[in-house]
Amino acid sequence: MARYNGGRLPTHDQQLILQATLTPGASPRQAAIAWLSSVDLNQLDGASSLLLPLLHQRLAADSPDLPLLPILRGIRKRTWYRNRMLFPLAAQAIATLQQAAIPCLLLKGAALTVSTYRDISLRPMMDVDILVPWAQGPAALQLLLAAGWTLEDPRSTRPDYLTLARQFQHAVGLRHPSGQGLDLHWNMLSFNLGPAIDDSIFPAARTIDFEGTPYPVPDPADLLLHLCVHGFAWDRLAPIRWIPDSVLLLRAHPDLDWARLLAAARARNITTIVLATLDYLESLFPATVPPHVLTHLRAQPAALFARLEYRQLLHPTDRLLGTMRRAPAKFLRSTAGLNPLRRALLVPTYLSWLWEVDRPTQLPAAFYRRLLRKLRSRTHRPAL
Repeated sequence: MARYNGGRLPTHDQQLILQATLTPGASPRQAAIAWLSSVDLNQLDGASSLLLPLLHQRLAADSPDLPLLPILRGIRKRTWYRNRMLFPLAAQAIATLQQAAIPCLLLKGAALTVSTYRDISLRPMMDVDILVPWAQGPAALQLLLAAGWTLEDPRSTRPDYLTLARQFQHAVGLRHPSGQGLDLHWNMLSFNLGPAIDDSIFPAARTIDFEGTPYPVPDPADLLLHLCVHGFAWDRLAPIRWIPDSVLLLRAHPDLDWARLLAAARARNITTIVLATLDYLESLFPATVPPHVLTHLRAQPAALFARLEYRQLLHPTDRLLGTMRRAPAKFLRSTAGLNPLRRALLVPTYLSWLWEVDRPTQLPAAFYRRLLRKLRSRTHRPAL
């Protein structure tokens, strides 16, 4: 069983599998074979296990006698099966929204499968992500609920649920009766919330035919921006998949509109994050990112808020302060444009939402319970 060790940037072993999978030539292929012979796939960390379908594609053609190849083939077939269950539901959800004249786009893994991988067996996915315009988020949600999807959030029974969700979140999670998941986005990124920030995404989108079904996806520059931001922060499942996603996206779209990506990063005040991810990508796979892009990003002034936010995103969320390190920046971003008094009045509401309690008067008890859980988890953490 895969181990879900938290992290951010790839470990040494994860770098080996990334380079073996993505670097052309005989030497990386031999490195992949050597790496496979030295690991126990049953004890592989969860982040690395998600790269195994790509590794099988790399080795299947020229190393057919590799002893572990049948295991990799089975893992790839499992990915094919799971995605085969997801994509028809995604197509149905898109059709439901389009019939109601609601524009929508695939995001993340589903969009990459359609536009970049072009093979349903190569990119494992937990769910499907769909973006709709902010103003049409409530209508889209009601249509999907009427089609049989249900909200996963335990707070969804609150009468003010949708109002607060749209204030403090970029998406909600839905579950189909079949067990498959769908995230409905009214904003592409959790960093930038509100009605206007994503207006430029829909006019630039394109429709791609995949296995006989047309799927709407964002412009490749918007997809890359999403990858950089989504894969940047520390997570319980180290988000290293953004690296092969980005490399393969850039190889599939050598004419990517870098000016569009840079303008979007500036407009969203995320140049610090985008620079960190693209700089790391270039260090791991040289000649992937044009030099003028990194030069431009380095020349952008980094505001104090952006620098502080950047540092908090590097910290593990399973430690004592946990996700509370990120709460101030999230609150400031979700309330951008409000005057200071209105922001101050919203703080108790935000904390109530974050800690899943009904009233601000319940916050002290909620804080105590969360602190106690963290202390207990630290006390009982097994030695490494």
